[in-house]
Amino acid sequence: DSNFNIPKSNIIFSDAKEDIEYVIKSYINGENGFPKSGEEAFSYIKDMSKRHPNNSFILTKLGEIYEHGIGHIVDYQKAIRAYELALQYDNENIEANNNLKQAQDKENDLHKQISDLDEEKQIHLHNAGQNDFQELMYVGFSFLHGLNGFPLSQAHAKEYYLRAAQIDPYVLFMLG
Repeated sequence: DSNFNIPKSNIIFSDAKEDIEYVIKSYINGENGFPKSGEEAFSYIKDMSKRHPNNSFILTKLGEIYEHGIGHIVDYQKAIRAYELALQYDNENIEANNNLKQAQDKENDLHKQISDLDEEKQIHLHNAGQNDFQELMYVGFSFLHGLNGFPLSQAHAKEYYLRAAQIDPYVLFMLG
């Protein structure tokens, strides 16, 4: 039915580092019989993290997926949580430690950009904070596309759009 020959569960469900890397890269690049799909890579590593919740390597890969927005919005907070959990299970995981510092720097930089917004943008944020529907949509759109002087942040856009959807559920249909 499909043109893809995804390897059977011996590789898909293996918790060996090289097998996990192989599956993730295969999905991301559309190689080795895997469809090219960031969403499938995300789904795979999320499933693996549930199957092997104490696996530091898998948690590190989950953090990378969140940090780089592969098949999911970029979410530094979720990336940071995944890296911290990875280090909880293996405090010598150099990759998780380096990635944690990098994700924290990105998150801190984003927060600094937001706190440094000029007065006009701060008014938009304040009004959105008061659940003004038009402001929620404006701020969400601005974050989503990095427009109107706002930094690019899919996670912040999602937050504002979800708040707008509480006022008008039609927003969810617009977002898909």
